[in-house]
Amino acid sequence: MINNQKTAQPAIDRLTAVTGWKAEQKGNKLLLTAEGHLYTWVLLIRKGLRNMHLPAIEKELAGKQPTLLVTDHLLPGLRERLRVDGISYLDETGNIFLKRKDLLILVEAGGREKQDKQVKAGSRAFTKTGLPLVFDILQNPELLTKTRRELAAIYGMAVGNVHNVLEALQDEGYLVASGTTRKKQYRLVNKKKLLDVWIKGYGEELKPALLLGSFRFFPEVRLDSWKKLTLNKDRTVWGGEPASELLTHYLTPGELTIYTEEAIRNLILSNRLIPDKAGPIKIYAKFWHYEEEGMTGVAPALLVYADLLLTGNARCAETAEMIYDEYLKKEF
Repeated sequence: MINNQKTAQPAIDRLTAVTGWKAEQKGNKLLLTAEGHLYTWVLLIRKGLRNMHLPAIEKELAGKQPTLLVTDHLLPGLRERLRVDGISYLDETGNIFLKRKDLLILVEAGGREKQDKQVKAGSRAFTKTGLPLVFDILQNPELLTKTRRELAAIYGMAVGNVHNVLEALQDEGYLVASGTTRKKQYRLVNKKKLLDVWIKGYGEELKPALLLGSFRFFPEVRLDSWKKLTLNKDRTVWGGEPASELLTHYLTPGELTIYTEEAIRNLILSNRLIPDKAGPIKIYAKFWHYEEEGMTGVAPALLVYADLLLTGNARCAETAEMIYDEYLKKEF
């Protein structure tokens, strides 16, 4: 998510075109003349907003003077959440929500929604194939000492694909290379930035493809009895909200995330789960190869952190920061 003053003008131009009112940016403020009245907002300009950023935005705006969020594009679900929270916004697509005591403007832009991509178009590192390797490099940079052929064998990739991922990471400023072309040695840099980009790519590209199914319990079984589920901890672990509860004892899970390498039929039968597309139990295929020491029965802290941020929920975001401070901060 970037702060970029240039983002404001296209969105302000759209506001003027749609309403016919005079709107101009002066410094960090928007001045809008409507029906003979002058309205002023402090501009908060962000690019690439997604649900995972909303808790931070809400915290930043808490108790401040009237502020207008300006960005390149807002998807429908995020626009709805901003309106519920009473946060005014503009985007370059023409979506507008301005709310003051005596002013309310809501414009939903027509036409097809802008393609929602978080990672660099065409990036070879942030594909469904590359993301698991990048994840394990973030957890264990020592993987970079292995040859491309060794990595290919571990991740079931072609040697050429491993080469493409590593070269893409180098091109995008996350790896520094030394040595000859045939015997390159890589060193990981900009880890926190890479983590942020990985989370976005994971939420958009990999996680949806890993979903094995959504389920619920029988009516007589309460969701808060999830700890009684029979799981083979060597092959099946908790992620997201239940993992964070086990790690922090702070968050009561509203959705149960499970990662497994078992046959899903075994999980369904042994725990009497009922398939339900809207169910609160989400089972995903386990995709990582590096096991974090001391994390028995739960996914790696990095993945738990990502799962929580991707919910866009304020309490989950707060818990994610606890996970980050306790398990990740020293490395990132």
